[in-house]
Amino acid sequence: MTILVVCNEPERDVGIGLVRAALARRGIELAVFRADRFPVEQRLSIALGANTERAVGSLLDGVSSIWLRHTDPGAVLPDHLRADVADAIRQQAVATVNTWLESSGLPVFDPPDVLARAPEKPRQLAIARDVGLRTPRTLVTNDIEALRDFAASCEQGVISKMVESVSVHAQADGAEIGGFTRDLTADDLADQNALALCPMVFQERVPKVRDLRVTVVGERLFSAAVAAGEVLDWRTDPELVAGFKPIELPREIARAVLAYCDRIGVQFAGFDFVEGADGTITFIEANTLSYFHFIEQSAGLAISDAIADLLTGAQPPRRAAYR
Repeated sequence: MTILVVCNEPERDVGIGLVRAALARRGIELAVFRADRFPVEQRLSIALGANTERAVGSLLDGVSSIWLRHTDPGAVLPDHLRADVADAIRQQAVATVNTWLESSGLPVFDPPDVLARAPEKPRQLAIARDVGLRTPRTLVTNDIEALRDFAASCEQGVISKMVESVSVHAQADGAEIGGFTRDLTADDLADQNALALCPMVFQERVPKVRDLRVTVVGERLFSAAVAAGEVLDWRTDPELVAGFKPIELPREIARAVLAYCDRIGVQFAGFDFVEGADGTITFIEANTLSYFHFIEQSAGLAISDAIADLLTGAQPPRRAAYR
């Protein structure tokens, strides 16, 4: 038996190495398809047969399931290409990889069409409310006057984030930017052109005593928390990233988390919550391709083993009620 992971740079996703080790303990190989190297360096062929025949390709020989991580087909292209030509190639590369996955006839965790709809934060909030989770007051806008009115009504302050940050790869001074949450400032509100080119998500800041991360693998939930104090985004502080400890999640939150996953049709996701001083737990966002290695390492939670069980069929996938 072989499991195939479709990813970009596997060494940058520490969780891939953890799952590889978990599979090796079971005598199972993890093969790698580098999506970012397709089509320049990575070869792929899809042979589509008659009506009931599944797609055939040598890369799938002996493969029993596919694990889909962060992928950017067409990310590595020759420098001499015109920008419009490079964009066209990337679009064709994405479509080809998705066709290959969807026509493979194998279990894919999780399917690309499901993942494509999952990252938009406004949709996440709507689903979270629908399954019974508490959410912050939120405004999505490119209207500075609407933002000023909203900010004036938020006594605890306002935070800003992108509508969808998974596909954004902007850089400044050689470092990737755009994904972190930050406070809205008076200077932001004074800038008449602050939202002229791009809408954003704005939320009333929720007072907290702890940040929670809940990782879902099939039917199993792995919950951990860190006391981040006044730090808005714990991802910016290495000590907080390494400071998560295991917790017991309230049953009503656990049920709502699984209902959320069922609603969008995923087997894997990482949920972020904040907990107030009174114990109130508020949903912040959910990430279907979230990193999990730091939670496993700091909180001692066997997430990679659960993923290995899911990929090999030792743990049956949850029957999702996608709609």
